[in-house]
Amino acid sequence: MEEEWWFHSYNRGKPLAKDVEEARRPEWAARLLEALGHPEAGMRVAVVTGSKGKGTTAFLLARLWERLDPDGGPVGLSVGPHLHDVRERIRLRGNPIPHEAFSRFSAVVRPVYTSLLSEVRHEAGEYIGPLAPLLAVAFLFFRASGARRAVLEVGRGGLYDEVNVVPHEAAVITALFPEHLDAFGPTLEHVVRHKWGIVTRDVRDVFVGALDAEGLRALGRAA
Repeated sequence: MEEEWWFHSYNRGKPLAKDVEEARRPEWAARLLEALGHPEAGMRVAVVTGSKGKGTTAFLLARLWERLDPDGGPVGLSVGPHLHDVRERIRLRGNPIPHEAFSRFSAVVRPVYTSLLSEVRHEAGEYIGPLAPLLAVAFLFFRASGARRAVLEVGRGGLYDEVNVVPHEAAVITALFPEHLDAFGPTLEHVVRHKWGIVTRDVRDVFVGALDAEGLRALGRAA
């Protein structure tokens, strides 16, 4: 795999950033998609978050969506992290994006991403998260492949995650428990606030996994 250029901004800004979730700047993902002509526009999208099981849920949701509505075409899938190859993060019909397609769409995204770097205040701890350019590659691939639907797994949290800038009609929240407390906050309430952040103005349907009483109460307060 070629040099991981999608980490360039992260590697410059992250060491200077405060280690809190709010240090992430998902608006750069929106800027990147805009500069590329909004390849995500018009797609039906579901976003999945949670403390556990979100990757498996995203996989199952994408395949079920295809099986239940085969006339709707393939469903794009963006998940993470990858085990061996970054292409595992971008999938169609369960298969990773081909090498040729990844290289071709990376060649489209990379110069636009690089041009935005001059506007990022890396010295102040700002950075474009690596998910932003990979998300752009994913949507260019999905659109070129005829996909009109996509399932996106949140990288971490939700409120400040790059995938959250993509308009989505469904929000899926799996199991919840205290995690990443150094970034989200010291309590379950803080964690749940970040997860509930994927319920944006575009969302029509919210699906919640089985929660214990504490998690359900915290989610209710966040809602």
